[in-house]
Formats: sequence, C-alpha cells, structure tokens
Amino acid sequence: MKRLAGITKGSNGDRLHPRRIIDVYNEQGRRFTDEEFNRLYGITEDDSVKVMGEKMKDPQRTAVYDMERERKLSDDEIKEINRNISLTRDDVKTMADRVVEKVWGFKKGS
Repeated sequence: MKRLAGITKGSNGDRLHPRRIIDVYNEQGRRFTDEEFNRLYGITEDDSVKVMGEKMKDPQRTAVYDMERERKLSDDEIKEINRNISLTRDDVKTMADRVVEKVWGFKKGS
C-alpha cells in the first residue's frame, strides 16, 4: 500500500483529489502565509485598503512575489516539510488513541 504523506487538495478539471504537497509546490509554486505575503509586498498593519492595492499592483513587488513563488523547494525545505508531516501524523495517532481510550476504555497494548 502506498503511504500518503503531506497531501493537499489538487484539481483535475471539476474534481478535487488528494495530491502530495511537494508535487503541488513544484507544479504550482509556493504558498504563503498572510505574514509572508505582506512581507513580500511590503504591506503593514497601518496600510489602508487603497495603499495595499497600490502595493499589490507595483510591478517590482509583483516580480519579487512571482520569483519567490516559483523558487523550487530546497532539500532542507523538503526535509522540514516531511518532518512536520511525520510529527503531525504522530500527534494525530496519539490523539486518536486517547479518544478511543476515553470513549471505549480500550488502552493500546492491553
């Protein structure tokens, strides 16, 4: 059985299906948090909607954003993503074991 790791929603026409996050990054580019997006465009908390719009239309800032979005993941970034996926998987398993123990009284290993 192939193990799914780090999946996200991908699209194939009108259908959504799970895709490996690293494959999506390599095909569609990076995704940014709001903080990263704001940093790339130089947006601050004090900026009005109008100022934000002007900054987002700035060709130089857009070029920086596009260049960063299209930059391939480094080996270290891929390792970090995989490590985070593994840690998350372990956390979910631990939480599921606790729920089963609390709801049904089954303790793993007994």
